[in-house]
Amino acid sequence: MAKFQTRTYTESVEYIGKLATLPNTNIDSEIATVAFIYQQDIFKVGKDVIRFASKWDRLISKEQLRG
Repeated sequence: MAKFQTRTYTESVEYIGKLATLPNTNIDSEIATVAFIYQQDIFKVGKDVIRFASKWDRLISKEQLRG
């Protein structure tokens, strides 16, 4: 099981998306767990995680440029 506690699917996806932006992070089991718990297609969960991770990465990059 995942090592985090969330209340919603969206919180779970955001948490895993943030993990995905870290180097050398394996998020496969977290994606599979969320897919199982919320009875979603594993590819849908992965797509949602990637979508959030790219938004999060852009936000962090902008903040680092500011300074």
